[in-house]
Amino acid sequence: MSISQHMLMEFQAKAREAFGSLAREFNLELLQKDEVTFLLVGRAIEFRLYLYPSHVPSVNITLMPRGEQWSKWRQESCWGTTGIWLAHLVSFRKAQVPCPDTHFRTGQELCNHVESLIRVLRDVGSDLLRGDTMALPQLAAYVDEKVQRKTSEAKLLGVLSSTAHRKGRDVS
Repeated sequence: MSISQHMLMEFQAKAREAFGSLAREFNLELLQKDEVTFLLVGRAIEFRLYLYPSHVPSVNITLMPRGEQWSKWRQESCWGTTGIWLAHLVSFRKAQVPCPDTHFRTGQELCNHVESLIRVLRDVGSDLLRGDTMALPQLAAYVDEKVQRKTSEAKLLGVLSSTAHRKGRDVS
């Protein structure tokens, strides 16, 4: 699904307002990368607020570590090209708190989701917004380990399913 021009304009206005407030509060640089992506650029982390067009579009925030020390991670991690989702940061910091659903159909839902995402980021990531990156290596390891665990579980399920299927054939 494409996003209407009206919806893009609402997103851009809300992103400038909400991300602009964070930029001023935490002394970060606010940039508009393209019509669906805004950046808050800090010394060590870039925060991205963007729209994802799909059947029911969504809005999200990701964190991208910056600096040469992260180049290997950016090349090798599943998250190295897209950035770490805000939902990952939430589960890393507050496992019991769910990240809000960010799919929208109306401009009002979109604006509400942007505000909600900003509140969540401020709540679970204020240290990162201030430039404190002490937790960043642990966060990156956490999200990479989650992918490895899910991949291993999927492979195990495939092996078990295949084994059960073979045993079922052997019985007949």
